Amino acid sequence: YSPYCLTDNKKLFIYLLPYGTYSLEGTPDIQVQQKQVEIQWFNPLTGEYTETVKRKMGSWTGISKPASMDSPFCLVVIKVTE
Repeated sequence: YSPYCLTDNKKLFIYLLPYGTYSLEGTPDIQVQQKQVEIQWFNPLTGEYTETVKRKMGSWTGISKPASMDSPFCLVVIKVTE
């Protein structure tokens, strides 16, 4: 499953995770593969963001909705930093 994505096709990817979806799975866009990224979750119902996590992107495995994100749906913002 690949959630809905808003992107500039370069450095910014914003995914909507609808109700019942708890992680991103699959192969990332080519612009993100093997790049250093910042990942942050956003709750559109409260306006709250999680802390930013930095990592090298290989695959979506391991990008799971934090337990503190109790909204029925949320956004995950991925920014390429390298």
